[in-house]
Amino acid sequence: MIGHSLGGTAALIAATQLPDIRAVVTLNSPYDPAHVAKRVITVKDEVMRYGEAEVLIEGRPFKIQKNFFEALENYNMEKILPTLKAALLIMHAPGDPVVDIRNASQIFTAASHPKSFISLEGMDHLLTNQADTSYIANIIKAWVSRYIESKN
Repeated sequence: MIGHSLGGTAALIAATQLPDIRAVVTLNSPYDPAHVAKRVITVKDEVMRYGEAEVLIEGRPFKIQKNFFEALENYNMEKILPTLKAALLIMHAPGDPVVDIRNASQIFTAASHPKSFISLEGMDHLLTNQADTSYIANIIKAWVSRYIESKN
C-alpha cells in the first residue's frame, strides 16, 4: 500500500486494520492527521456552512468536505502505529514546506520494525518533477521486493 501526504497517513491506518497488507510506503506524510486540519483551518467555517470548500495546497486546488474535519480528529497515531505489522518505508523531502520532516521522524519512531527511511532531498511536497517520481518508483520497487512475492 502506498500513500502520499494525508494518503500516506490513511495508508498507515488502513494497514493496521487489513492483515493481508505486507508493506506500506508513505511519501511526505503527516504523523498526525489533525496536522492537515491545521493547514486548512481557514476554510473550516465555510466547509461547515456549505458542506465543502476549495483550498490551495502548493498552488493546486483541493476540495475539502465536512466529514474531512470530523474524520481527522478520530485517530491517535501514537496508539495506532505500534500495531502496524507491515514493513514500512517512509520517504520524505526534508525541505517540504507543507509537511515538516519532523513528521517522518515521528512516524519512524512510533512504528515497529521492519522500517526504513529515505530522504527525498530537493523534492517538493507534491513530487511534481518526473525524474523525481521515477527515482521514487525505482526505490519502492527494489524495497518492496523483499516483502512481497513476484507474480512472474
